[in-house]
Amino acid sequence: MMNAKEYRAHLAETFSHILEEKQLDWKKGWSGGGIHSPYNAHSGHQYKGINRFYLSLIAMQRKYHDPRWATFHQIKENGWRLNNAKGQGVKVEYWFPYDTEEKKMVSWQKFHESGEEFGERYLLRAQYSTVFGADLIEGIPALPKPEKKQIEPDQLITTLSKNMGVEILHDGGNRAFYRPSEDKIHLPVLKAFNSEYAYGSTALHELGHATGAPHRLNRNMSG
Repeated sequence: MMNAKEYRAHLAETFSHILEEKQLDWKKGWSGGGIHSPYNAHSGHQYKGINRFYLSLIAMQRKYHDPRWATFHQIKENGWRLNNAKGQGVKVEYWFPYDTEEKKMVSWQKFHESGEEFGERYLLRAQYSTVFGADLIEGIPALPKPEKKQIEPDQLITTLSKNMGVEILHDGGNRAFYRPSEDKIHLPVLKAFNSEYAYGSTALHELGHATGAPHRLNRNMSG
């Protein structure tokens, strides 16, 4: 049975291999070939912390398109089937109180109701569950279409763009960049951004590059 130390060593090894294979872009704030946050297909629960990181990493490595995951029991319970999934299970980690007297894991609710603290009777232990990506699951309902987001550029962005004389074009496809030769910023279409914050931070980042133009601050923008 895997323990927490082995789990983290395995995760670190997986991460290092993927870094060698491709460059990861973790700060991307728009959709378009990117991996959505992983969640459980049965409960709808969004994975958090190390589980979200690990499942996103695996999905990127295997080029999964569906962000949903499920255990073998959940797949069977819903009448779905696994296809070509041998060796494709991924372990997720959960921490629970362990009752040393009853010698078993207990729910967090029971632990809090006991009024005890971690110490002699209760210890904190990791428990692992194996999940499979929805790309390997037959019979699972089609992935729900994402809600359309109404993104409105912040007035600050519009004002800065106008005062700097830098036009912002939403024609960048799946890229965001400032092109010095034409002194213009190219961004994905507005509806591709995950939020107004994501749009604003991306636009401000590219406006920062534009300040380095010779007729502005003439900054060295290398590095």
